[in-house]
Amino acid sequence: MWTEVSHEKLGTEYEGLLHEFAELKESYGYESKGATLSKKGQPAAVSEWIKDKCRRSKSLIAIADVDMFEKDWWGWWTGLQLTWRAVGEDGRPAWGGEMVGGWDGLVCLGQKGMVSVVATLYWWGYAEREKGAKEMLDVWRAVVVDVRWVLGGLKMAAKSRV
Repeated sequence: MWTEVSHEKLGTEYEGLLHEFAELKESYGYESKGATLSKKGQPAAVSEWIKDKCRRSKSLIAIADVDMFEKDWWGWWTGLQLTWRAVGEDGRPAWGGEMVGGWDGLVCLGQKGMVSVVATLYWWGYAEREKGAKEMLDVWRAVVVDVRWVLGGLKMAAKSRV
């Protein structure tokens, strides 16, 4: 899986996210089975990737309509959030803030869990970079920072269980 989401260099924010994800996996003893994230609103590309057993090492999942993918991704990501997470005026999860609740609902580390979230960010970032729209890359970078924040919360929760 790692080569499929790190082949293309997508910037320091994304590299930081991959580092955070690797540390998260280590925190949970490299567990890769167990709970799965909700499929409600999940971009169709995720099902395609999982059906292919996450083995698209020779090619990316091509995102033909980046705007539609972004819309679908936000709907999925927002639906995955824990009830204690604040929501912004735009209806999307508010970045940062206090971590005031548990993380159990998002401890899904296999291919049908956070691996899929990381993979979608890779496909989306690659498509945005190819498109060359700076303002959209800025949106994508902000999303990467948000997902990294969630991964950090999951990692903290794992360490507090010890």
